[in-house]
Amino acid sequence: MSSKHIVVTGASGYIGLAIARALRGQGHIVYGNTRSQTQAEVLEKHEIIPIVCALNELPSQIKMLGVSVIVEAHTPTEDACDVTSQLLGTLDENGRYMYCSGCLVYGDRPGEECLESDAVPDSRRAQVEFLVLKHHCCGTVFRPAFVYGGSGGHYASRWWNPMGQAVVVHGQPDKTWAWVHVDDIATAFALALDAKEDVVRSQIFNLSDGSKTVFKDLVIQMARMHTKRTDLEICIAPAETPFDKAFDKSCFYQSERAARLLGWKPSRIPFIDALDIYYRSWRASL
Repeated sequence: MSSKHIVVTGASGYIGLAIARALRGQGHIVYGNTRSQTQAEVLEKHEIIPIVCALNELPSQIKMLGVSVIVEAHTPTEDACDVTSQLLGTLDENGRYMYCSGCLVYGDRPGEECLESDAVPDSRRAQVEFLVLKHHCCGTVFRPAFVYGGSGGHYASRWWNPMGQAVVVHGQPDKTWAWVHVDDIATAFALALDAKEDVVRSQIFNLSDGSKTVFKDLVIQMARMHTKRTDLEICIAPAETPFDKAFDKSCFYQSERAARLLGWKPSRIPFIDALDIYYRSWRASL
């Protein structure tokens, strides 16, 4: 396999770093975009070449590096479509663009299994997906479920920190979530890069380990990882913050397409079945 020159945006982030490390592990030359010099040093420890600049400055850097693959893994900004369009514009028809979207693009889907072929409500991520899938390069979209493993993801510091006697469940207590390990996401990107172009061009891949948890039950179990109290009070509160509103959705799906076309399969024990392992990993990363 010949090595490729790859740029990963959001490379110092939770998912972006995992992807960058997996691609570097395949022997590729990986550049990681970050805005922080401190994070640049972290990237270098993993043999990832840092590009320290703002996203709108990145296209000019890419054109000088002979990059043929771009992985977009940064958190969407208000000008997300403009940023993606500029990045796509650096690739010709032989280039590859892999976009890390997410399960929330499906909206709130209680009691349903989400499929890649389903129409999705308009959102910033949905608009970026459209740009990637319709571009003349080989564009591929990944929709990871809620992410666990390692330093933890969005939920970790929120529900693994001691909260006193009460456990506050914000929003719909019975919403259900699908899950996927951060390293399994990275594996999917690596497999897609190895796949033939006609297999991944304009494809969407759901990424989930097939597990499903009820939000309230999960939060309670997570709280019990750091307390021996038997009198924990459960409080149901409205979803008021932008964080809680964004995550106040049910989303479940399988990954049949990723398994069939990429040979991808989850390798880790589901989150809910090994909370003690994932709690210890999160705590050690602080």
